[in-house]
Amino acid sequence: KNFYRYAEIFTKSMFNFKSNVDKVSIDMKFKKLTKIRIKRDEALKLGRLVQSDDDYVGINLTIGNNNINAKARLKGDGSDHWKSDTWSYKVKLRGKDSFYGMRVFAIQHPSTRNNFATPVFYKVMRKFGVIAPRYEFINLAFNGDNKGLMAVEENFSKELIEYNKRKEGILFHLDEEDLWSNKEVFTYRDFRKAEPKIFRYKQVKKNNLLVKN
Repeated sequence: KNFYRYAEIFTKSMFNFKSNVDKVSIDMKFKKLTKIRIKRDEALKLGRLVQSDDDYVGINLTIGNNNINAKARLKGDGSDHWKSDTWSYKVKLRGKDSFYGMRVFAIQHPSTRNNFATPVFYKVMRKFGVIAPRYEFINLAFNGDNKGLMAVEENFSKELIEYNKRKEGILFHLDEEDLWSNKEVFTYRDFRKAEPKIFRYKQVKKNNLLVKN
């Protein structure tokens, strides 16, 4: 009963977001954008996006008077992230800058996350003491082209743990590679066959405390 009550409260509050949305711009040089376009063309031919750390390109992220040095790549297991003219990006900040307190996050159209459903669900999770990513709405301009309302979703990182008032630890997820590379064989019900993997494994290896424990 309380769950549905919280959902109702947060859903109503979300309808007041428009006047509070920040204007954000991403600027990407032509050579960098060409690399992104080639990756998208590959995804369209394959029917899925094959992602790697080599896909990142440098970008300039601006919010208000703050210019943030960052890198980004195309993201999205589902084609709704890159099939249309509005693409989804995974962004990592360089240096010590942060963006709404986040350093690793996704920028994507709200429809890829069921519009209001995901932010409402995250807020309800936090109300019940469950770790949940931060989620913001922005008005995005990409190389001067207005993309309209976009969603910013925090990725799993140290900052996520700290924001949820937990001690730093190791985050696990289930490997989805077999699901996305063999969709005719695997379904979401086959998650029991998936291998557990460590998020940000390279960073974990450098942390002696986490490795020791």
